[in-house]
Amino acid sequence: MFLTGLVILPACKRTPEHARVDAALAPLMPGDTVAVGCLRLDKLKTTPFYAKYVNGKQFPALDEFTKATGIDVKENLWELYFTTNGTTNYVFIRGKFGGDFGVEPDIKASGVRKSSYKGRYLFSMDDHGVLLMNTGAAVAGKVDDLKALVDGLDNPARKPPQALLDMVNTLPGTAQFWAVSSQVASLIPAGRSTQEGREGDAMQNNLLHAAHKISSLKLWGDLSKGLELHVRAVALTEADAAALRDVFKAGVGLARLSTKEDQTDMLKLYDGMTGSSDGPIVRIDVNEPFELVDPLLAKVHGAHDTGTH
Repeated sequence: MFLTGLVILPACKRTPEHARVDAALAPLMPGDTVAVGCLRLDKLKTTPFYAKYVNGKQFPALDEFTKATGIDVKENLWELYFTTNGTTNYVFIRGKFGGDFGVEPDIKASGVRKSSYKGRYLFSMDDHGVLLMNTGAAVAGKVDDLKALVDGLDNPARKPPQALLDMVNTLPGTAQFWAVSSQVASLIPAGRSTQEGREGDAMQNNLLHAAHKISSLKLWGDLSKGLELHVRAVALTEADAAALRDVFKAGVGLARLSTKEDQTDMLKLYDGMTGSSDGPIVRIDVNEPFELVDPLLAKVHGAHDTGTH
């Protein structure tokens, strides 16, 4: 009976109840990290969103990564973790891109310089590179930052950002993308005081002002059936939470007023956005059916184009 149970258990593998940072990567993350974001490519590949918007499409950032490393992001990477301390940024990578144990990894890309640093393979192009920690784990970033990361591993007092890792463990295991931060304000640069780009800078400064009212933030999402996005922020006070909630609701209201009556998809889009607060907790939830993803992406793309001209 016991042996039968052992045979059955692997077939009954379930999605973990909570999210987590991969055990091979969590110890590598610097202790001064203030934000961690994750994209679960292995989970995303099973969604209709991936089939329509990712598979077969060109993405400059992913294409540049493939060009620089020879790694096919869409095929060989499982998880990407983005970390920052406000100034230094890393991308921790989990996937299949190394060679067998003791054999040089099979990474081939034009213009990439192969070297090693303290026994680890380093593939670099100009001042950026990818450092292989083992056959299934790597880190991308500026070469000097990658070397500093390895140097820090020699410090016996070094510890990972445990508070952030604990925050991740409160997120649902079904999330295909998520992010947590303990210092939101440090992620938003202050706007310039010059006339040039005044409107964009005013928005940036408004975001910075709002971020200073938040002690921590986490978000997660699921693209299995449409767009499901949840944001939870802990404000410094209940009054700050109410103010942030009202700003969000006012923004949605203004967007609705500026939408023409015949733009029914956009009106339905705003119906799926809600904001609330409970004590110091601010809740923002977005639930959109798959057929509304197109107008949402068009709206985001239009806002980006407007902000760049």
